Amino acid sequence: MTKLNRKVEYALMALKYMVERPDGSLISAKEISDAIGTPSEVTAKILQTLSSAKFLQSEKGLQGGYKLTAELANISLHQLIEVMEGPSGLVKCIQDEHACDIQGLCNIASPLAVLNTKVQNFYRAISIAELLYPNLTAQPIATSETKEVNT
Repeated sequence: MTKLNRKVEYALMALKYMVERPDGSLISAKEISDAIGTPSEVTAKILQTLSSAKFLQSEKGLQGGYKLTAELANISLHQLIEVMEGPSGLVKCIQDEHACDIQGLCNIASPLAVLNTKVQNFYRAISIAELLYPNLTAQPIATSETKEVNT
C-alpha cells in the first residue's frame, strides 16, 4: 500500500477547511494552521505551493491571505500529489532507471511499471471533491484529453 506524504495530508486538510468556509473570504495561513492543527510554517509553504499551482489565489499584505480558486472536482488526487511531491513512482526505478543497483538483473521491472501505471490512473480518477465529500455526486475531473491544472 502506498502512503500519502504528510504534505499531501495537510494540503487536503487545508483545502477542506477552505471549502467549508461560508463566506469564501481570504484566509490567513495562521488561521488555517490553527484550525486544522498543523505547524504554521509547513502550512504556509503548502499554501504557497497550492497557490503556485493555481489551486489558490494569494493576496499579500495585512489583510491578505488565501482563497480557493480551483474547483475541487477538477483536481485529481494524482495532480495534488504531483504538485506537493513532484513526479512520483511506486519504486525508484520508475523515476530514475539508474537508481537501482540490480537494473540489469531485475525480473520485475516491467510488472512494476504496469502496476505503477494502474495506481496512477486510479489516483487520476479520484477528484479531491470526491475524496473529501464521497457522499456528493461525483463531478467530472480533468483527464489527459481535457485541460489539466499543472501536470
